[in-house]
Amino acid sequence: MMSRDIETPRRLLFSPGFPPTIGGAENFMFSRCIAAPENLEVVAAHSPGSTAFDIQQRFPIHRFHYPWYQPAYEPLRRVLQIQRSAEILNRLLRQRNYCVIETVTVFPGAIVAQMLRKMYRRRMYLISFALGDDVLRPQQRWYASRLFQSSLQAVDRFIAISHATRDILLSLGVHPERVAIIHPPIDIVRFSRYGEPWRIKLKLPPHDHMLLTICRLVGKKNIESVIRLMPRLRERFPGLIYVIGGEGEDEPRLRHIACECGIAEHVIFLGRIDQDALVDTYAAGDIFVMPTKLDRSKGEMEGFGIAFLEAASQGVPSIASRYGGGADAVVESLTGYLVDPDDPAELERRIGELLSNPALRRQLGTAGRSRALQPTDWSPLLSLIYR
Repeated sequence: MMSRDIETPRRLLFSPGFPPTIGGAENFMFSRCIAAPENLEVVAAHSPGSTAFDIQQRFPIHRFHYPWYQPAYEPLRRVLQIQRSAEILNRLLRQRNYCVIETVTVFPGAIVAQMLRKMYRRRMYLISFALGDDVLRPQQRWYASRLFQSSLQAVDRFIAISHATRDILLSLGVHPERVAIIHPPIDIVRFSRYGEPWRIKLKLPPHDHMLLTICRLVGKKNIESVIRLMPRLRERFPGLIYVIGGEGEDEPRLRHIACECGIAEHVIFLGRIDQDALVDTYAAGDIFVMPTKLDRSKGEMEGFGIAFLEAASQGVPSIASRYGGGADAVVESLTGYLVDPDDPAELERRIGELLSNPALRRQLGTAGRSRALQPTDWSPLLSLIYR
C-alpha cells in the first residue's frame, strides 16, 4: 500500500446516486470514498436524510437537485440531467482547481466534465466508472449515441466493475490500457457476522427449502423464469418456497405469473427489506438465484451483482447468468453455478442439484463466504490518485 502522507491533488467525485440512498452503485461509490478520502469532495443528489448523513463524513458533499424521473419523456429528462449536472460542476470549477474528476458513469458525468474541461482549458484527469447498463444503454438511444461515443475518447481512465463491462468498453474502441477492473465490495462489518435465519423463517410459511432473490424487481432480473419452474421443482421438493425481496415495476406481473402457475402461496414477496434485516434474510436462504438476462438491444445487463457476494457472506451458494457481470461475482463450481438465462432446463437442473445435496451447498457456501469477505483491491484507482 502506498503512503498516504504524500500530497494528493484536489479531487471531485460526481455521483448523483449516493448514500443515504440505498443501492449497489451508491454503496460502491461510498466504499470508494472511504478507501481514499484525502482531498476529496463529492457531488451528489439530494435525498431523504442526506443532511444528517453528510455532516458525519470526512469529506464535503455538495448536494443538488437531480431529475431522476421527471420529465417522463426520456430524451427531455436526459437533457435536463445534463443541464443540472453542468450547473453544479461549473459552479464548483469556478471556485476550485480540481486536478482529478471522477464520475460514477459516462452519462451524464463524463460528458459534462469533458465539456467543462474544454471550456476552462484546464488539464483535469478524468476517470469514469463503468457499471453495466450505463455503457450499454446510450448506444441504443438516438439522442445519446454520438455524444456518448465522443465522451469515451475524452475519458483518461475507466474503472470497470467486471470483465463484462470491460469487454463492452473494448468493443467500443477503448484501448485495454485505459481500463482497470475493481469489483464492488460488500460491507465487511455488516456481513461478516452470521445472520439469524430464524428471525425471517418465523414470518414465512412452513418449508423445507428456500430459494431466494433480492433485487430491484425489473424484467432483466429474469425472476419470471424461476417462478415458472416452481411447479416442477415442487414435484421433487414439496417443501420448497421461493422468497423474493425488493420492490419494482415488475412486481404486479410477477405476482400474476405466480397465480397463473398455481403456486402463489409458495412464492412470497417481502417487499423492501430494511438494512437491519438484510443479513438475516440472506442467511435464511438455501440458494440465491438471479439469472439476469443480457439484452444489448435494450441496453440491459448485470454489471456485477453485489447481492451474490452478500448472499455468499452467509454461506449461501448462488446461481447466476454466465452472461454479464454475474460471472465475476460467482465462480463456476466453486461458489455456485453459472447458467444460460434462456435455458430453463439448465436452471432447473442446477437448482435440483443443490437442493438435493446439502453437503455440496455447504462446500460452495464456505468457499463463497471466504471469497466474499476478502478486502477489495483499490490499487488500480489509488495508483491514479497518487501518481
